[in-house]
Amino acid sequence: AHLYEHMAFKGTKQIGTTNYEAEVEHFARIDQLAAELTAERDKGEAADKQKIARLEAELRSEQEAAEQYIIPNEIGKLYERHGGRGLNAQTMRDQTHYFISLPANKIELWMAIESDRMQNTVLRQFYKERDVVMEEVRRTIDTNPLAKLVLQELITAAFRAHPYGLHSGIGWSSDVSHLTRKQTEEFFHRYYGAANATVAIVGDFDTQKIIPMIDRYFGSLPAGRKTPRRITVEPPQEGERRVALESSAQPLVAIAFHRPDVLHPDDIVYDVIAKLLSEGRTSRFYKHLIEGKKIATFAQAFPKPILITGKYPSLFEIIAAPVVPQHTVQELEEAIYEELDRLKTEPVESRELQKILHQVDAQFVRSLRSNATMARLLVFTEALEGDWKRLLTYRRRLAAVTPDDIMRVARQTFRRANRTVAFITAKEKEVEEVAPIPEATPESLTRGRAILDAAIEAIGGRDKITGLHDYLLKGRAKLSFSGQELEGETTQYVQLPDKMRSEVFLPAMGQTIIQILNGEKGWFAQGGRVQEAPPRAIQQLKEALWRNHILTFLTKPDGSPLSAQALPDETIEGTPTDVVLLTVNESKMRLYFDKQTHRLLRAQYQTTHPFTGQKVQAEETYSEYQLYDGFWLARHIVTSYDGEKFSEQSMTEFQANPGLDPSLFQKPE
Repeated sequence: AHLYEHMAFKGTKQIGTTNYEAEVEHFARIDQLAAELTAERDKGEAADKQKIARLEAELRSEQEAAEQYIIPNEIGKLYERHGGRGLNAQTMRDQTHYFISLPANKIELWMAIESDRMQNTVLRQFYKERDVVMEEVRRTIDTNPLAKLVLQELITAAFRAHPYGLHSGIGWSSDVSHLTRKQTEEFFHRYYGAANATVAIVGDFDTQKIIPMIDRYFGSLPAGRKTPRRITVEPPQEGERRVALESSAQPLVAIAFHRPDVLHPDDIVYDVIAKLLSEGRTSRFYKHLIEGKKIATFAQAFPKPILITGKYPSLFEIIAAPVVPQHTVQELEEAIYEELDRLKTEPVESRELQKILHQVDAQFVRSLRSNATMARLLVFTEALEGDWKRLLTYRRRLAAVTPDDIMRVARQTFRRANRTVAFITAKEKEVEEVAPIPEATPESLTRGRAILDAAIEAIGGRDKITGLHDYLLKGRAKLSFSGQELEGETTQYVQLPDKMRSEVFLPAMGQTIIQILNGEKGWFAQGGRVQEAPPRAIQQLKEALWRNHILTFLTKPDGSPLSAQALPDETIEGTPTDVVLLTVNESKMRLYFDKQTHRLLRAQYQTTHPFTGQKVQAEETYSEYQLYDGFWLARHIVTSYDGEKFSEQSMTEFQANPGLDPSLFQKPE
């Protein structure tokens, strides 16, 4: 279904081609070559590499011969020329939605195009589009631990019998890679007939004219086979199921409880419970987990899983992330269960319930102002619930929800035996030193001191460095984590020896993340929320201050000298380097200096990952040295954790002894 969703935009026998008859003559040969190529690749290590290369070349040539007749995206361009907007589609477990908004006087154009697509779809560029879907699986599931946990691991563990649990929604990579044009065409002819189609048209038009028009364009469509209702019923779950996904991604917990389908009378109660738990700043999760205990960065409840519309019994989901490294997934999980237990034992106060009911009702009414949203609601309700008129009873069913309903449903649903828990946990491993460390000798310590002295002179000299009392650093940063990238602007204020304020503004979030260290005190601030740093976090802030200052100026923040042991020379990307080992507060750092310029090129050390709270081996590379306010500093710094790039920073400004205001290092208001 997902692959066909892509193919449906490629056109028909009339649209998307200059000569369909000439184009289709190449399809059989393309299919044959693709089948031979797949068969050879399936042999794995025994595959003939020369044969694969030959088949790939022949396939490309045949595809190019067919593509000379293609008019790319002609369906989209047709709609755009006539005022169409928002042409798209979405495949879920029970439906695929195709939608567009366009002027009322272009309805007949829509009917002509869509009836043609339903009767004469051409699966052109099939194998190229299959590769696009394969890349989508890789990007959105295989290399994205957060999506993999929620869309795949949790669902497939929760369902043992019902097809909801077969895969992530797109399909397993091995299955997608073996789909053929013939299989997809058979799927289309089997399911994409009038018997399975539901159409909703919302807008300013004359119904008396539209109905005959629909008959004219869609009346001749083959009915196809009505999709039968699944007879497989998921048996009751009789014990908790737990899935652990090892990853370097941010810790996350996802909890799923089995629940009835959308036609069940309690369906509306699950909507209310989800809003009660996580809708806005007055919700229970926000007040108790985020603001109160400060144990979660986010916690969200969903009455149904993403991409599951609930035609059959599905799941009530909760997804949350702990504040790390101060708290763990296990602590957050227990805190969530405490909130669910309250729903089972304490009736919701009338005022709190009425507030939620009014919010849900207002959201529903506002959604009806949009023609596009109304059309989707009509299609969903008619196709999955069997009668679009159920929309008319939604507000009445909502208003009838009582505190007793919430307690009853909570007791039935939020049971240990009825839940599946999936969580991300860091890979357990011993962090090894980069290379064996030879025993220190008087000669290696003397040479290490000489290497550091030369590097200090290259920065600007010991007198200038010891004359620093405070300084300001500004720059741009790009963070890479779990397949996602965030760009931001950074500002760091340092007042020696023990005060630091770090600010990171993230335009994509519209927020500034602030970390403050003031001696033995510290605070975190984000989105108007201020949290006092616990002792473990304060220690990590201290370590960050010391490490950053040492790697920038090769002296300790308190001005005391460093002890350095010279190690055997190494070559980095063709550049000979002097290597020293620093030992600071029982932590070791290995530094590599250019033999000619004496500037720092690389640093390696063990630290705590800022997102996962786990021990990692860090490596920083330094380049593009420039003169900033009398100091030669690296403009470009790249940081990697366990071999994976985490951040890329570019310095834009440095000020030495600007006379920083002490209030910068106080608790934010």
